[in-house]
Amino acid sequence: MARVKIYSITSGVVGSKEIEVSEKKCTKECKQCFEYADPVDNPRLNNQSDNVNKNRFHREKRYNKKYPNGYYHTGVDILAPIGTPLKSMLCGIVTEARDTHGDLGIVVTIKSKDKNGNDIWIKYCHLKSTLVTTNTKVMHGEIIGLTGNTGNAKNILPQYRHVHIEASQDGIFYGGKKRVDPEQFMKTKFDNTKKGNVIL
Repeated sequence: MARVKIYSITSGVVGSKEIEVSEKKCTKECKQCFEYADPVDNPRLNNQSDNVNKNRFHREKRYNKKYPNGYYHTGVDILAPIGTPLKSMLCGIVTEARDTHGDLGIVVTIKSKDKNGNDIWIKYCHLKSTLVTTNTKVMHGEIIGLTGNTGNAKNILPQYRHVHIEASQDGIFYGGKKRVDPEQFMKTKFDNTKKGNVIL
């Protein structure tokens, strides 16, 4: 329990009193997360396109031959050399830990409840290996795998290797309509400049 002071003004007189406020903490049951963590130590945004906002959720459009009209990135890419310990950003339960044999490569997906009690699924992609199995309970900050370059990240230059992270409010990622910005569940925050500076 923490003690806080409450101030009030009555008839021009300022008064105060202390009350006890219960601090919400994450528990081993992993039913809800109140203290978010970073996926890797000292996270930095991937600047493979010379514009970090192209590698962030719905910030700036990407263009290529397949998408001449442009498209938005569906997650955030956090730089991570192969073999970097990957940590769960939220407490929750592992719903997926497998090799997709597709663009996302080896993935771990964790179902959580955020600080406000809303369901949220976080998917970590392009991993080298997983260190958890389905139905495992994990705490925020717990190591769940090692980063890699599986899936469509296999030919990325070493300086741009990363973990691709997505978030969904209903657990549907491919074609899902309830994807949200995964950065809101990271401890570290970045500004919206093209450099994506860490907000202190």
